Order: sequence, then structure tokens, then C-alpha cells
Amino acid sequence: MLTAQIAPTILTFNKIEEAETSKETAYMLACPRCGTKHYSLATINGRWLCYSCHYDFGPEPEKFPWKKVKVDAVECPECFRRVKCISDNFAFWSKTPMLICPECNVLVAVEYKGKWRLPEGFLKFEGRSGLHPVKGQRDAITLKILNHQARKENIEFKIVEPRKSTVLWVEGEAAGYFFSYKLKGQPCLGQIYVRPEFRRRGYATYMIQEWLRQNSGHVIFESPNGITMCILEKLGLVKLEGAYYVSTGRVSFVSF
Repeated sequence: MLTAQIAPTILTFNKIEEAETSKETAYMLACPRCGTKHYSLATINGRWLCYSCHYDFGPEPEKFPWKKVKVDAVECPECFRRVKCISDNFAFWSKTPMLICPECNVLVAVEYKGKWRLPEGFLKFEGRSGLHPVKGQRDAITLKILNHQARKENIEFKIVEPRKSTVLWVEGEAAGYFFSYKLKGQPCLGQIYVRPEFRRRGYATYMIQEWLRQNSGHVIFESPNGITMCILEKLGLVKLEGAYYVSTGRVSFVSF
């Protein structure tokens, strides 16, 4: 179990393994106005438009100047489909290209430093332990992978902002994260997640306690689930009255 005081650690950057790629055939259309390469188009009222600048290609896509090209593809570890590394298969919620299998919604690969890499490599960081605010591209990728896992478990989990998030590392592995922000000037814990293999070890309690320590006074919890409410009860912040939890004074709740 982690202690509240996070000791300095010596960090060793582990090499993130490259994904094995093959070449697959795709059909690409370049926008003559902005140069964006398309593998599909948006259609409005029968007209086919560029996603980026809304250039109107016309009503007959079979007559557009599509080009046959070879693109990288990575095998999905779940359904074994070869997923083409094209914009149609990139996660919309990430600035860094993250390849998602369109069949089973599995995160297949991440483009990092010019190479397609396996996602699990971003969940390891030799020598890192404790809570670390998200800083830089690599940390942001780690957070996005964790957030994607959370959303696959429960679609009610929202897409979180890296600059307002903190990742929990346990002996070099990313165990979970929390996302917090200001709501009408008061600190609000918007989301907390622990990976399944790290559950029932007290890490969610630890993250909540650390967040409370960092934010004195009144705080807000957004849409807390039953597990979070049980933790708050153990911490003396809520109590059970009949079938409902009520605040003992320091916390309040909000849902959107």
C-alpha cells in the first residue's frame, strides 16, 4: 500500500515496443483545396464534402479521383483483423494518432516518435511510483489509454483532459487516474478509475485521500458511484440515512 508521502524516485525510460505492421491496400482521395487525405467522406444532402474545409467533391463518389495506395496495418489482438493505419480508424478523442479496431473497439497501436507502438508499453515506466500530474505527450498517451479502458467498462465515464488529470503509478505500472477541475470556484473530483488488476488494494481510497489533502475545505464529487460513496463513508464524509447517503458537511455532489 502506498503512503501519503511520495518519495523521489530515479526514473529509467523503458523502450516502448514497436507494433508489427504489414502493408494493406486502401483508396485515398486528396482534397484539392486543403490537401487533407481522405479514405471516406462526409455527405450532406447528397453532396460529398471534405471533413476539414468542407470542399464539395460533388454528388457521385464513384467518379472522384481516388488513388490506390499501400498503408500500414496492425493486427487487432482481440479479433485478429488487420486494422489499417488511416484516419478513419484513429480515435477522435486523441491528438496523437491512436489506432482503434472498428470491429471490437480495441486500442491496437499508438503512433509515437514516428513509429506505431503497442499500447501496453505506455502503461509501464520503470522506477515511477505515486501520483504524477500528466505532463507531456507520453503521460497524455498513458492517460488516454486508461480513459479508453474505463469507457469500455462503463460508457458513462467521460473523456478527460490531460492537463487536469493525475495518474497513479505503482512500482512502474500505471494503476489508475483521477480527473479534477474547478466548478464555480470549488474543487470537483470528476472521475476516478483503477485498472481491474489493481483493485481491492486500497488505491482508490488513497487517490481520494490525497486529493482531499490537496484541496482543503469544501469539495464536490461529480456523479460518484457506489464504490466511491462507500469510501467516503469510511472516511467519515458521508453517512447512511435509510437508503440514502447524506453529507456530513464537507462534501457535496453534482451530476450532469
